[in-house]
Amino acid sequence: GLEQAVVCHACARRAACYTCTALDATDESLQHRFVEFSPMLIIASLDVLSGQAHEMAAARCSRLFGSGRCCEISRGDARVWAASAPIYSPPVGVGDACALTVVFTSGSTGKPKGLVHGHGGYGSCVARSMSHVFHARAGTDIFLTLATFAWITGQSYMLYGPLLARCTSLLLEGSPLGTDGLRWARAAK
Repeated sequence: GLEQAVVCHACARRAACYTCTALDATDESLQHRFVEFSPMLIIASLDVLSGQAHEMAAARCSRLFGSGRCCEISRGDARVWAASAPIYSPPVGVGDACALTVVFTSGSTGKPKGLVHGHGGYGSCVARSMSHVFHARAGTDIFLTLATFAWITGQSYMLYGPLLARCTSLLLEGSPLGTDGLRWARAAK
């Protein structure tokens, strides 16, 4: 959902490396990510985490924060496991090589591999592509990217690219297709 955009930017602001998953991720895929990525915070839709992945998320949180500090918050269809944190925290300054996000490959050629993108290199490449490939104009251009945050394209051109180029990003909740396959075209007008 759109909350994912807020979470991604909040993590970047606090220099917390994060990873996003597609809504159709399997339990096996999620378990692999828990092992490879070892998350300290897990934010998930209730219909995504089930069975063993749900148990692994709860156990991981309890090990990291202790059962007294770990809470499970239900809000709508989302569940968050997190330690208590202040509502506002100032941004954290980091070096260019500090990890920003881990994007996992699909696993079509074996186990999914996590590719680490750092703040500096990733940000400068996305900013350059916004300028040189898309010729983005600050304050006038509006971007609609049909992707998921689990794909590098989604993060690059739904979240960070428009922000770095000072453009607007149009985010759609739910399927971009609609009943006739053209919801995205109507939204772009």
